[in-house]
Amino acid sequence: MDTFGYDTYLSPATWRYGSREMRGIFSEVNRRRHWRTVWAAIAAVKREIGLISAEQLADIEAHVDDVDVARSLEIERKLQHDLAAEAQAFSEQCPLGGQTIHTGATSADITDNADSLIIRQAMDLVRRRLAQVLRAYEQRITETLDERLVALGFTHIQPAQPVPFAYRLANGAQDLLRVLWQLEAYEVQAKGPKGAVGTGADYTTMLEGTGVAFLEFHRRVMEKLSLAPLLITGQTATRLVDVEFMSILYGLAATLHRVFTDLRLLQSMGEVQEPFAADQKGSSVMAYKKNPKDSEQICALAAAVMSFHGMAGYAAANNLLERTLNESAIRRVYIPEAFLYTDQCLVKAHKVLSGLIINRDKVRRDLRTHGDFAGTGRLLVRLQQIGVPREDAYRLIQRCSQEAQAAVVCGEENPLRGRLLEAIHALSHEEARKLTAEELGELVDASGYVGGAFDLTEAFLVELRSALEPYPADGDGAAAEVF
Repeated sequence: MDTFGYDTYLSPATWRYGSREMRGIFSEVNRRRHWRTVWAAIAAVKREIGLISAEQLADIEAHVDDVDVARSLEIERKLQHDLAAEAQAFSEQCPLGGQTIHTGATSADITDNADSLIIRQAMDLVRRRLAQVLRAYEQRITETLDERLVALGFTHIQPAQPVPFAYRLANGAQDLLRVLWQLEAYEVQAKGPKGAVGTGADYTTMLEGTGVAFLEFHRRVMEKLSLAPLLITGQTATRLVDVEFMSILYGLAATLHRVFTDLRLLQSMGEVQEPFAADQKGSSVMAYKKNPKDSEQICALAAAVMSFHGMAGYAAANNLLERTLNESAIRRVYIPEAFLYTDQCLVKAHKVLSGLIINRDKVRRDLRTHGDFAGTGRLLVRLQQIGVPREDAYRLIQRCSQEAQAAVVCGEENPLRGRLLEAIHALSHEEARKLTAEELGELVDASGYVGGAFDLTEAFLVELRSALEPYPADGDGAAAEVF
């Protein structure tokens, strides 16, 4: 058997990206163990209908976990067929039942159904990891909601109206919760044992004289694998199944990319900071830097996951007639790597969110610097109420705001309140001239200018906490070690 070390090319997913648990799911040993699981399920049904003996079945089941990749690869060099080589290696270990394991089957009966079992394992781990990310979100949302921390909102990445920090966090969490629901609702469907072109012809021949119809045989095998069967297939299941689960991963990746781009923007402004280890280097030369490297990695790998969705579409589009191999090799790439990169993103997401440093003074200072502009809407209404014509009030606020914005751009403290008060006191309207600095400050103070955001966030937390009840607080997410 070839040995792989650091002196040859390794995929980043082999050792750098993805947890040990996810790599184990897509390991060659696990893959072949699942092949054997499918053979054993078929053998169990054969035993029930009298095609093999109890001793033969026991022999087969006793060796399901005895995967010997080295021996199988040795055989494959001669046969040039990985599944046939594994069947021979398995048979060698089972002197009683080995020769019966592949009767009636085609290779895709084994590989396709095993792939479905592996995908189900991987989807389950992604689901549990995502739940832990959402639990970290719940903690940060609760914390900042209790504080009533209000931040400056942005539209077009330009200062806009204020938004509670908890509400901003809930915006990303809500999208991730939608993905969790999709993962919970998703059911892996599989080919089942249907033979070379999906008709079950060879199994029908095998079943002659048993009194068991093909559909009954098919149903029993899928029950033992706990897989939902597709009724109609070619040699393989439709690769639209791949498009379906890859669509869920695509949505997850797109959301993670958005959320952690937001955090990178906020870190550039100094409002948040990724956790930074004691001995960590932010830059190899700029010693003062603390780069958002984990968020950057999440965005990069999320982009890769999104690209794999197109590969799944290619596989679905090119599984022609009853089967071609256009989709075979590419599935070896996009299925494991999409899950491994997703796994890496979720582990890092949990790390960043659970350890996120929120620079509250900077959040409040940024709101104070720009938020007064958003609060001028209330001042406009107030001036009209005390008799100032709307157009006059609007032009006064516009002129003072533009002057203040120019000062802020030059690095000065926001002078808006002083300029507004001076301009209002210069008006001919007696009621307007009575407006005090304190009254004006209350009008333009944007910290309370958040509409129903606090109530909306409270309602979302109820929904989120309910969704997380089935998941243990100390579940997958925090314990995984990745680069």
